[in-house]
Amino acid sequence: MLEVREQTRLSLKQMFVICFDSIAYRLLRSLITVFIIAVAIAFLAMILMEAELQRTARLALNTHVRELTSYSQLLRALSEIPSDERLVQMAAGTAKGSAERRKITRLAGLTEENGAAFAARSATTRRYLRFFENIPVGRRVLLVEQQAGLDIFDWLKAPANRATFDKALDQMRSLKIPGSRAAFNVFLDDWPAYRAQLDTLRVNYEGMIKAVESYAAPGGLNVRLRQAIGAGQAAEIFAALRERGYDVDAVDQAHIINGCRYQIEVEWASAFVNQPGIRRTWNRRYNDMFSPLGALTACAGDPQRVEWIRETLRQEKADAGFDRERFLAAARAVRDHEKVLEASRRWPADAADEGGAGKSRTYWLVFVSFMVCVVGIANAMLMSVLERFKEIATMKCLGARNGTIAFLFVSESLVLGILGGILGVLGGAGIALSRQAWVFGGMLFEQFSPSGLAVVIGISFGCSLLLTALASLYPAHVAARMPPMAAMRVD
Repeated sequence: MLEVREQTRLSLKQMFVICFDSIAYRLLRSLITVFIIAVAIAFLAMILMEAELQRTARLALNTHVRELTSYSQLLRALSEIPSDERLVQMAAGTAKGSAERRKITRLAGLTEENGAAFAARSATTRRYLRFFENIPVGRRVLLVEQQAGLDIFDWLKAPANRATFDKALDQMRSLKIPGSRAAFNVFLDDWPAYRAQLDTLRVNYEGMIKAVESYAAPGGLNVRLRQAIGAGQAAEIFAALRERGYDVDAVDQAHIINGCRYQIEVEWASAFVNQPGIRRTWNRRYNDMFSPLGALTACAGDPQRVEWIRETLRQEKADAGFDRERFLAAARAVRDHEKVLEASRRWPADAADEGGAGKSRTYWLVFVSFMVCVVGIANAMLMSVLERFKEIATMKCLGARNGTIAFLFVSESLVLGILGGILGVLGGAGIALSRQAWVFGGMLFEQFSPSGLAVVIGISFGCSLLLTALASLYPAHVAARMPPMAAMRVD
């Protein structure tokens, strides 16, 4: 009687030993495959990491810029009456629950709910304004004649003018209004109501500025604010401004106080470097064009210059009130201020405006690199199958199942994917960190998010495993379905 025994199953450990032996035996090809995977994953990791680093660094940069500009923005906002276009920009940029939103809502005579709708309409108006501003002059004349700014929408209220606009736009097939024509027509229908709210905002804003000017007279708001901060009475100033319609966030109040103190210190230090003896000899001594802020920035990193300034002032008997530590602190504050502004200048003025084509091109490059990666892995694994015909046939004759053969090839590919993924993530992250550190410096990690980094690593590494698994499916299928006797006949 014929006895049929159950086939011996290879343990998971034994199959991985076979897998690693195969990789070691074909080491050069395996290294090339790892390199292909690493390059593709490094490209993806670099893009994702740069996006995450830019997001967090931008938050830190915005915080610093807000700290530095709150004081000057307060003085500017309460010293000049903004145009209607500027009011639209201000309303469109307000965040829900912010003091700026509350101020705009109150001055426009609206409720909180209507204030949110007003801000949304302002954002829509800003988008259409940008659309018309970017149209070449010749085309814009054909569409709206000589109108500009918000006058365009006032002009389009007339049915005859809108008909002229529609006819001209139909002939410009390459010119597309943001959103849709139907949405733009709805916007024009609602324009009179929005325009009335905007007029109310402008009138009340003018009244607010006049009330503040009357309160701050005779020296003006700048002098009044400096006196109050010096006397520790800044809260009274902000309360008075709130009574007259200008509400300031608690965070901005701290920024304004610090900005005022910074300005006082800079003016104090600049008075010393502006002395005739310093100005005359600065360029000759340091071979550097003189400017007060430039001189203070240079002094921040060179205490010897501070000593030279003090000695020069002493010789000219102009050192009364000079304090070396206070002067050095002011110089370092100016240097930090300039670093923030430089980082802000390096950042694109409007990342959203440059996004469309650039992002599409980047995504296309990522897709192409992934396709090259998949083809490279599949080619390497198919070559491995061709070289191992007799080995596969021998394993099948000894009882290896189709699933075992397929698992060996898939696991071999996944091992290569793990190695390539690790190298790719490390390489891409390193490149992204170095590039962004040059732009943002120490601000890069001020609001860095570990969870964001984990997501980037997870996506990149997951793509590495997914690519290698997909690329190995067909070679594994070919190996698993190979008839043993056909493989044994191959030379």
